Amino acid sequence: MFSFRRGATLHPEFPQILLMAHRMGFTHIQVATNGSRFVNPDYVSQCEEMGLHTLYLQFDAMNDDAYMRLRGKRLLDEKTRSSAMSPRLNMRIVLVPTIAASINVDQIGPILASPRIQPHITGISIQPPLLSGVLKSAPGKRIRSTSPTWQWNSANRPD
Repeated sequence: MFSFRRGATLHPEFPQILLMAHRMGFTHIQVATNGSRFVNPDYVSQCEEMGLHTLYLQFDAMNDDAYMRLRGKRLLDEKTRSSAMSPRLNMRIVLVPTIAASINVDQIGPILASPRIQPHITGISIQPPLLSGVLKSAPGKRIRSTSPTWQWNSANRPD
């Protein structure tokens, strides 16, 4: 497996780097991404042709309120469009929500329901927040979250 992280898709030669990894014999190539470049169908197609198999896609919520609080901008449309590109090709998606107490714990259920709606979503990897950037500037908020702190109820549990 060959895995990219942290802004790799911004590199101007990213598709060529994918091709190099593929030619070197890597059998699975994935990229951790916020998805911003993957709203462009031509870019998605080019990356898939060069050997990209999986998007490890930052996907925190099914509403823009949580994105505003976690990322500082409305991102639901972009996330939805980037996750919708994959089924047109042979690429898979792993959703990677950052779950923060008092911000988006209620989004766990709707996110867990996503693979039933979109079969190309093959996994979900929940992670705690890194207290930096937008989250670092949220003084007095307890946002660190672990599974014992998640409150499950019928409103956020998938059917």
